[in-house]
Formats: sequence, structure tokens, C-alpha cells
Amino acid sequence: MKKTLKAISEIITAILSKKKDRIIGFQSSLTIKDLIPILKGLFSLSKQYGYSISEYERKFAEFIGVPYAFSYYAGRIAFDAILYALDIKEGDEIILPGYTCVAVPNPIIFRKAIPVYVDIDYSTCNISPKAACKAITKKTKAIIIQHTYGIPANIEAFLSISKKYNIPIIEDCCHALGNTYKGKMLGSFGDAAFFSTEQTKIICTGMGGVAITKNSEIAKRLKTYQDNCIFSSHKEIRKMLCYLIFKLIFLNPSTQWFGEILSYYLDRLGIISIPITTKEEMNCRKPKNFRKRFPNALAYVGISQLNQIRWNLKKREKIVNFYKNILPKIGFQILNSFHQQAMVRFPFITEHKYQLRDFAKKLNLDIGVWFCAPVHPDTVPQELAGYSYGSCPNAEKAVNTVANLPCHPNLNESDISKVIKILMKFKQCKKFNTYE
Repeated sequence: MKKTLKAISEIITAILSKKKDRIIGFQSSLTIKDLIPILKGLFSLSKQYGYSISEYERKFAEFIGVPYAFSYYAGRIAFDAILYALDIKEGDEIILPGYTCVAVPNPIIFRKAIPVYVDIDYSTCNISPKAACKAITKKTKAIIIQHTYGIPANIEAFLSISKKYNIPIIEDCCHALGNTYKGKMLGSFGDAAFFSTEQTKIICTGMGGVAITKNSEIAKRLKTYQDNCIFSSHKEIRKMLCYLIFKLIFLNPSTQWFGEILSYYLDRLGIISIPITTKEEMNCRKPKNFRKRFPNALAYVGISQLNQIRWNLKKREKIVNFYKNILPKIGFQILNSFHQQAMVRFPFITEHKYQLRDFAKKLNLDIGVWFCAPVHPDTVPQELAGYSYGSCPNAEKAVNTVANLPCHPNLNESDISKVIKILMKFKQCKKFNTYE
């Protein structure tokens, strides 16, 4: 009781002292249309497995244009399932970009395989085919091509490498759901692909991941892996669904100032569960009960989000097009994204990345700093992740110079206009060295 009263007191104090401006941040793609599916999930917690899981997987596979899709509780678990399906063993080498999240090398490390980091093409922040080719050895068992921010990697080059060396290609599509390469969906080119539906990705189910494939043998092993996963407890799923309701109502541009305060205390009180990477995973250690299934309750939300994905992608694409046209005009370099598509976040280049982040924060704009280390985040001991500084110079340059902007579908024209005004103001302040 004392703990609750203290939390309420702290909430009231924080709210009264907080400036109540609209915040432009990295919100999810949840809309009011998702409220009923979320509530439906809350009232069906006793049924962990159900028809909605298979319906969600069917719709996901259909959307990408592949025959098989399997859901898991996180994108990293979906990736681990793919490694299992490819029979990755101790000592095997997996090539991946030195510009990624710790969630990607971890499943490799958990299997006692070896992550082999190679450099990126700085103009796209995607893995370099030339660098990947040089890293191939007799122990190489797969190459991961990450479609960073939603920008398609050089797929043709990697398919040629795959054919020449008989090495499977795994597409990391966590940023790229719904994007295409030469008219074909990303994720449908490689031997397998994995997606994330975590809160900040293209679609949001709180926690969630999907593995897809065209290969029937890989599909059988993905299914075997899924069948041996456990479901989270009813309590954990209930807290996640409560978080989605909270996120829908309070973590939007108009109420984020209040939501950020309240979410901290609701999480402390055990009412909601904020998705996080565990301390074990941040130190490249496998957490207990790592293998988890995607529950029926969250599948309702996934189906709802997929039903809205065309609208979602169209809104993102409109925002991306605006950024791409205006940022070069106000002095910011943008990445080469081949063509204009939806993105999870919009990347751009600035020599003052962290100063810009701090400057914009004071004006209620969140500037993203993905990735702030070759193996993001910078709190991850890079040596534990198997990364050696100096091995990927372009990636290390991008860490210090590539920032990103929100482009989720709940932004309005006024928000986008404010983003540009803040960037212009920073440029002007920088010119006179007055931004600190």
C-alpha cells in the first residue's frame, strides 16, 4: 500500500511539473481499430493456442507471398528458429553486418556458432556484398542480409554469392515489412527471413516475431522448433495487452508527455509490462525460457494490424517522400534508398548526431540514434558480441553520423512541419555555434 501511495504521489508531482506539449517521438502503428482485438485477447487468456494464431500466420505468409510463416514471441526467437532449421552447430560461421542489434548475434552465440561481422555500404547502411564475399570460409553456413531502416539490401549480388558458394541467405526484415525489391516483397528472396512486430516496428503486437520460408524442409523444422516452444504465462500476456491499451491511449504525440511518466510507475506496480531486452541478452547470455510461442491473445492484434497495413505503409511512404525531398534542401544528406518506400524510421547523415538529439529533445522531438554501436546498443560489451573495433570502419562511421526521424503513421502534417523547423533551427544554431 505504501509503495502504491508513493508511486501515485510521484506521478502527480511529475505531471504538475511537466510541460504539456505535443511530443513527436517513435510511437507504434496502433490505432483505435486495434482496441477491440486487444480487449478480445484479454478476455480469452485461458486459451493460449487457438485459431487466431494459424490465421495470423496464414495472412502474414499471404502478404509476403510465401507458402510458410511461423510465429514466435520475438524476432530474435524467429531467427533462432531459422538457425535451428538450417542445422547451425558449434563452430559454424554466420556472416552478418557490423551494424546491427545485439538481438541478431545473440542466437548465433547461444548456439556456440561464430558471428562474423563484415562492413556495410555507408551510402545505404546495408551489408556490403564485397565485404561478405571476402569473409567466406569453409565454415560459413549462412549470410544474413539486413534491410536496414527498410532500405533493400543488394539482393541480386547476394543471390549470386549464394549460388556460387552454396550458402543460404537469411533476410533480416525486422525494419522492412511490406517493402519490395523490383516489385517483389522483401523476405521472399532468401532461403528464410525473420520479422519483428515489437512495439516500434512496422506493425505492433507488443512482442512478436515471424519466420518465413519457401522451402518445405526448412518449414518442417521451423514447425518442430515452434512446437517445442512454451507460451508465456497468462499474467505476462495480460500485462502486455494492458501495455498495448496504455500505449494506444497515452503513448501518442498528444499525450506522450503524460504517458512516459505514467508507464514507468505502472510497470513498477506490475500493471503493465514494457517490452525490454533482458540483462542476460544485453550481455550475450541466453535467458531462461528463451524459446517462446506467440499466443492467441496477441494474434488477434496481429491480424488487426495486418488488416491495416496498406494504410500504414501508405502513410509511412508519404512521410518518407516528404523527408527525402526536403532534407537535402536544408543541408542534410540522406541515404541511397534506391526508391521511395515505407520505412520503420527515416535515416539521414549529420556530423553532429548526438548534439542534434539533445537539442531536439528540448523541443519535444525525438531524434533516433539507431545504431549507437556496431552491435547496438552501446551498453552491450562489444567483445562479448564478438565484435572487434576497427573491423568495420564504415559501420563505425555510421554509428557516429547516421541518425533517424520518426515516420510512423500516427504523425500528422503539423508534426512533420515541426520536425523540419527544428532541423532548420539546429542548422542555424550550429552555424553560429550556439546549440549547446
